Amino acid sequence: MKVKVLNLRPTQFAVGMLEVDEKIKEVSRYSPKKLKKYLKSNVVPVVRGLDKDLYVVDKHHFLTVCYQLGIKKVRVEIIKDFNEDPDLSYEEFYIRGLADDPYRGI
Repeated sequence: MKVKVLNLRPTQFAVGMLEVDEKIKEVSRYSPKKLKKYLKSNVVPVVRGLDKDLYVVDKHHFLTVCYQLGIKKVRVEIIKDFNEDPDLSYEEFYIRGLADDPYRGI
């Protein structure tokens, strides 16, 4: 499913802008065909929160590159839907749904 970049809720406080700047230089030189392939191959994992918003759990650098290049929509995969759990508190959502996973992305 495609979602507007600005409708996604980041969960990472900061990203390394040196890495982002280098990736922007690289991606801005892509042909339209290569850009389409790049966007299709980078699916952003998200969780749906109690408020139905989508929270990004990985690919923050990728999203920053997209935003800086004016790419409006990206593909996402909902890996967990916490909105379906009516007994889950807001605090529990942040502990279970957005806990830091040092092995994510490896």
